Amino acid sequence: MANLASSVLRAVALLSAAALLAACSGAPALSEPEPDPDLAAALPGLGTTAPSPDPGPTATLVPTATPVPTATPRPTPVVLPTLTPTAVPNPTVTPAPTATPAPTPTPTPTPLPPATPTAVPTATPAPTATAAPTATAEPLPEPAWVTYIHEAAGVRLEVPSDWTILDSDPGRVDLLGPGEYAAVHIFLHEERAASVGEWAASAVPGLMEYHRSHFELLGQRVEENPDGTGVAALVYWGRSAPEFCLTYRLHIFVVSETRGLVLESRVCEEFMEEYQPVVERILKSPSGGF
Repeated sequence: MANLASSVLRAVALLSAAALLAACSGAPALSEPEPDPDLAAALPGLGTTAPSPDPGPTATLVPTATPVPTATPRPTPVVLPTLTPTAVPNPTVTPAPTATPAPTPTPTPTPLPPATPTAVPTATPAPTATAAPTATAEPLPEPAWVTYIHEAAGVRLEVPSDWTILDSDPGRVDLLGPGEYAAVHIFLHEERAASVGEWAASAVPGLMEYHRSHFELLGQRVEENPDGTGVAALVYWGRSAPEFCLTYRLHIFVVSETRGLVLESRVCEEFMEEYQPVVERILKSPSGGF
């Protein structure tokens, strides 16, 4: 069977090649080949002459079409057997033995050589400047005190020698301190008041009117005898006009059996520390037959 298939394929290939060569070169087609004995044996009737049929009417010959060359069949592809891949097992890796860490060497401290002390030069102290002697302010000598006697009133007072005394008015004496920041006034009354307390109370409205710019009564005191004699005092802040200083004032009313006397002191607020002690000493010094 294999020889038959091989002969058929070879014959078809020769016919196709001869026809193709004739078509390309214009040469006459090759003569019909001799029948192959193997082919004739395989195909009965091939190469034998058939009996001629009864001749009929003569047919007009139609030109025989040039047969189309038969395409050479493609060889049947060979089917390869399906290969099933066999998994190759991975080789087993044997873990390497764990290395035992080497102990960390402990550094041995190297002792430092003893430091040789370096002598530091001692700084020569600068000469201490001798402080100039502080000038000590010598206290001003206190003014001498003098005794002032008022003959008409029979009053004796102690007064600083640097104070000015004005007594030209028979009913009034003015003792004025330096700059007139402090003063003591004496007012004489030939007629006595019936009551020292009433006299002091009646003086308050007049004092308020005089010190219209500022008047502030700080306190009052009355020491009165049954006959109306005695002493009364008023203490207040007063300012008679804006251009004058605010003054600390003390009025002392004295009533004797025959007449009256008023002692008035004033000290500017800015000079209280300097002059108030002086004024108090003056007011405590009266003596005599009054």
